[in-house]
Amino acid sequence: MKAILFSFTFILIPFFSLFGQERSQVTLSGKVYRAGDTIVVAKITERPLDGIAIPIKKDSTFHHKLEVDAIEEFELIFKSDLLNGLWRPVYFYPDAQFIMFDLYSNEEFENNIITGSLLTDDKKIFNEESEAIFSEEFDHLNELLYSENQDSILEVEIQNRLDSLTKVEFTWQHNYFSDSPSIVGFYEYYHSLKWNDRLVLNDPEIYEIHKFWISQFPDHPLSEIVQYEFTSRNQIVVGGSYIDFKLAEKLSGEPMFFSEVIDQNKYTLLDLWAPWCSPCIRKSQNLKENFKELDAQGLSVVGVIGQIEDYAKYETTRLKYDYPWRVFSEVNKQHKIWEKFGIANAGGSQYLFDNTGKILAINPDVELIFSLMDR
Repeated sequence: MKAILFSFTFILIPFFSLFGQERSQVTLSGKVYRAGDTIVVAKITERPLDGIAIPIKKDSTFHHKLEVDAIEEFELIFKSDLLNGLWRPVYFYPDAQFIMFDLYSNEEFENNIITGSLLTDDKKIFNEESEAIFSEEFDHLNELLYSENQDSILEVEIQNRLDSLTKVEFTWQHNYFSDSPSIVGFYEYYHSLKWNDRLVLNDPEIYEIHKFWISQFPDHPLSEIVQYEFTSRNQIVVGGSYIDFKLAEKLSGEPMFFSEVIDQNKYTLLDLWAPWCSPCIRKSQNLKENFKELDAQGLSVVGVIGQIEDYAKYETTRLKYDYPWRVFSEVNKQHKIWEKFGIANAGGSQYLFDNTGKILAINPDVELIFSLMDR
């Protein structure tokens, strides 16, 4: 592992001067051995639907020059799979001038080949070693957990064993990369943080691992994302507390913060939503139908339209729905609201707070809101 990483560093420096301080161009080319007419390429920290669409030619090949500012992990997805809601991303790092792909169907996913990227090779080797050690035991425990012939005592025992195995795997992963820290290790930490709900983040050992990776790559674009993710997973839970953010500018020119709304109201419901998020809009409309009664019981609603790229989109969306509460804008992620609440790639979410900022509920229905305010 050390030799591979050293070799990569030697080759990479001329290509990415100062670790991504200069924009570089990476040529992605490949052959497709499955149905599909478009490939989407996106950073794994961003919504795939916002990625770059690359057409597949009639001879089943594709070619694209990818502009990159830093060494970040990307995913490649077939657009048809993405629109169907079922896809298997092909992960890669743009760490060379030319990267080649041979892409197969989901049923033949293991036949996919990526050549030219040493970091992608490192990720593959890590995944193979990890699966060889842990995959069988995880599969066995999950099979027991979801079997029909089990009682509640056995279920608790299996859950505990899964939690323990998760911690062992996470520690093994950190030790695998810690002697020669690489950007692959940092992104694997991010994957665990983002998707592994069994990780207990208030564990002091896990916190030390978190600090280790942040210290290794303090100026990398992933560092800020990881910080937000770690904080939100610890704090944005029922019983946790709000994270403050800027809402707007006052007439005086001073900033208006969400904390001011919390302080001035008995209960506050924060409604974060994107114009394309149908479930979010349905929840907002349910609030609108019951707003008079909710308002009478002391509920203040603060709406924020996000996941948009210009103020005009905010204005047209706000006017279209015409909610009876103030609706603010989050254009181009200027206040990092979605990131701070741990929903960076989601359409939105709702949070109910009391006047101390304590989170009473996340995505509550109207009945639960009334119930919590009645207590």
